[in-house]
Parts: sequence; C-alpha cells; structure tokens
Amino acid sequence: MRYRLGRWMTTALTVLIGAVGANGQSDDVTASGLTAEELKEYLPRITGVIRTRYELATEDGMGRFQVRNARVQVQGNVGPIFSYYINTDFCDRGKVKILDAWGRASIGYGVAVQGGQFRQPFGMDSFRGPNNYLFTNRSFIGKNMCNVRAVGAKIDWEMPFAPATLSAGIFSPHDMADHSDWTHQYDYAAKLTVKAGPATLYTGVQSRIPDSVRVNFWNIGAQLAVDRFTFEGEFMNEHYTGHRHRPCKGWLVTADYALPLKGRTWNQLSFQARFDGMTAYSNGKRDGAGQLVTNEPRRNRLTVGTTLSAILEKKLKTDVRLNFDKYFYPEGTAYKAIDGDRLSLELILAF
Repeated sequence: MRYRLGRWMTTALTVLIGAVGANGQSDDVTASGLTAEELKEYLPRITGVIRTRYELATEDGMGRFQVRNARVQVQGNVGPIFSYYINTDFCDRGKVKILDAWGRASIGYGVAVQGGQFRQPFGMDSFRGPNNYLFTNRSFIGKNMCNVRAVGAKIDWEMPFAPATLSAGIFSPHDMADHSDWTHQYDYAAKLTVKAGPATLYTGVQSRIPDSVRVNFWNIGAQLAVDRFTFEGEFMNEHYTGHRHRPCKGWLVTADYALPLKGRTWNQLSFQARFDGMTAYSNGKRDGAGQLVTNEPRRNRLTVGTTLSAILEKKLKTDVRLNFDKYFYPEGTAYKAIDGDRLSLELILAF
C-alpha cells in the first residue's frame, strides 16, 4: 500500500519501459538483465511527516503556532548492493533544511559502508524521528546534548553470530550547512545495539570538537516492550577536555501504554509519561573571552500526555497529541516564562 505518487511513478515508468521496448531501444534494460517488472523494485520510495502544533506557556499565558516539521524522504536502491536516502525538512519552524543525503553499499558478511550527511551513530532517544516521537517536545538528551548530523562516513556491521549491530564513523566537525571548509581535526562516533528478546540495549561513545575544545561523550540506554507497555531509559555523560566546563549529565525514563480501540477511524489511544533532566550544559563553543559558557541551566522535567491515533500501517498514520510539561529549576535559577511549564496540542500526519 504505497502512496499515490509512488503508484503514479510506477505506472509512468512501466509505460515508458514498454514504449522503449516496442521501439527496439531497450539496451539499458537488457544490458542489466532486468525485466520491466524487476526494474520496478528500483523505483524511489517516498515517505514523509507533517507536525503542526499550538503551545501555551502556562506561567504567563504566551502562546504560539508552529509547523514544527514538514519532512519528505526519498529512498531506494540502485542495483543489488547500492542504496540512497535523502531527507529534507521543508518547514522546520519556517526554515528549509537538508538533513540527510547519503549513499550506501552493502559489501557482504553483514557489512555496509555509508558516506554523505547523516546523524552520527551515537545515542538512543536522539535516533527517534518525528513520525514516532512519543512527546511533543524532545528530551534534553535528544535536543540539547546529542542532536548531531554531520558530513562523513561510517561502517555498519550486523554481527552474524549475535543479534547485534556495531556502527562507527568519522565526520567533519564543521556545520552541516557548509561543506567547503578543510580540517585536520575530526569528530568520531561509535554505537553498539544489542537485541535480547523484548529488550534492546544501546551503548556508545562520541568525540566532537565544536570549536577548539574537544568534548567526549558516553551513554547507555535500554528499551523494553512488554504487551501494550514500552519502557525506556537512557543516561549520557558529556566531558569537556581541559576542565573548561563542568561535565554535563543527562537522563530520561519513559513509559508508554497503547490501548487498541474499535473505532472505524481512530483505532488506538495511548498514554505517555517521561521524567528527564540534565545538569548545566555548554554547547562547546567559546564566547568572546575564549571561555565555554553555560548555554542551558540545570533542570528536570515531568511530561504527561495522551495520543489518539488513526493507524493504517506503521508508516501511514495520524496522531493527535496533548502534552503537559512541568519544569523544575534549582532555587534561584533565572529563566524565561516561555522556558517553563507548557501545554501542547499537536497534529502529526505520517505517510
């Protein structure tokens, strides 16, 4: 059940292939040994997600409307071992961003090599996309500490002797919006994922140099799915070399309960809860005096919410989500009311 655009492209290419064959000009098809039917397997697959929402800062009554995401992904195969993926956000709070653009070669024995722009292989919660977020606002780990895409290369190994995958990569430290700068220093990241029955375990390391101070990370996380419940937990440590800033520690625990409904349209009602927090955080970039400053203060947060869903298949669904975020700052911490307690109503359409 792929989508209208995909069906249109399939029909158009089939007609084109038939026309070429009728004119005796089918060299490109016959040279590979593929029939017109087999060639359909190499058509691009198009998916996407739209998230639009309203937020209310309950401490002062300020509100805002946002189109938080309007992402379109194009992916497919170019031959038996080569694949590609392009992910563009056409409205990230009003801005267009090219997020991912990579090519990949599966070279056998569970090994694949990938090059281009993509998320560095590190972290657990940060790898969740907008189509399967559990909450309107991302965790502190996923938003502040570990939200890194970069240009580089990585290798993935699906181990034949264990239900585990090891990923490791090397990346440019420069902003992903500019690929022209040269460098003699790089970012590094590695991630191990292990499946054990209903549980999935994660751990990894990352080393980044956002400015001139190298920042090193390690994390551990786990996900457990039991019947209608899904539980998750993650801890992350961020260390700034040279003691330029106190280490930042982040954590989260979440619970999700999905209740099937018998409605013709809305067929699932789910309930979510999350407790997350972080200590004082620096983004690793120096100020005018050459020092690292605290960009985000220490804080904790409790989030509760519910999601009403109309699910046709895993990647074809509509969610209506209501969340309340309760923030806890240390006594005496100065913060804006818009960074405090928040009520959010969100519509998510994944296709």
